[in-house]
Amino acid sequence: VDANRDGVYSLQHSLDGSMLAVGFGDGSMEFVSTMTGKLEHETRRHRLGTLAVMCIRFIPHQPHLCLAGTSIGRVYSCRMDDAHVEELIHEPDNEINCLDFSFDGDHFATAGKDLDIRIYDTKTNQLIKSYEGYHKSSADQAPGHAQRIFSLKYHPDREHMMVTGGWDNHLKVWDTRTRDGIQRTINGPHLDIKGKHVLTGSWRASDALQIWDFAEGELVQNVPVHCGDQGEFLYCAQFCDNGVVVAGGSGTNSIQAINVDTKQ
Repeated sequence: VDANRDGVYSLQHSLDGSMLAVGFGDGSMEFVSTMTGKLEHETRRHRLGTLAVMCIRFIPHQPHLCLAGTSIGRVYSCRMDDAHVEELIHEPDNEINCLDFSFDGDHFATAGKDLDIRIYDTKTNQLIKSYEGYHKSSADQAPGHAQRIFSLKYHPDREHMMVTGGWDNHLKVWDTRTRDGIQRTINGPHLDIKGKHVLTGSWRASDALQIWDFAEGELVQNVPVHCGDQGEFLYCAQFCDNGVVVAGGSGTNSIQAINVDTKQ
């Protein structure tokens, strides 16, 4: 990786796993073949703004296209086959830290610095619904997040359900069919969802990696992270297959694959 690109801020595999999209701190992207490890295409430096590409997601119905959210509050579409870029959305005064598609691909949601959750139509890119953050909520509304949002994940089987997490150290479970949206709150800012479970990773010294019951919001188990004396302090966590989860952060300075049954 070119050190002059100001670091890697986002990674996402294409839907068929053949390509890895990489977002950099200088507002550029690369598409790297997962078979050869070679660079296939790249955008011009600063083509997606002068600040970081914070999140990337491939479009379910158009697997050659991905959306990229940036620190300047813009969402771009980018073609995997030639890295052509088109600006789709501008959220003034926001930093878009996360976005995700509903499982049917008809909608996508964004979240970030301004604490609001916005839901867009995938075909038209028009805003269809938004949920305000805590600082904007009136007394009779269910409060949203009180600090910046860094994680957003739609449920893989339930098109109206999603979970968000951020610096307020809480996950918010949302049902987008409702006016207020929020259904329940559980701990932990960085997340993944699989079946009836939610995996969370938190930036704290111990018990940072946890599995929760999606429906009840109850803790199922702590997953031990091997970190020595420096603490766990996770920035990311994801389910894999065969009872394995992957997590990494600034405590371990590594990525670990951990079997949740054997704890190894």
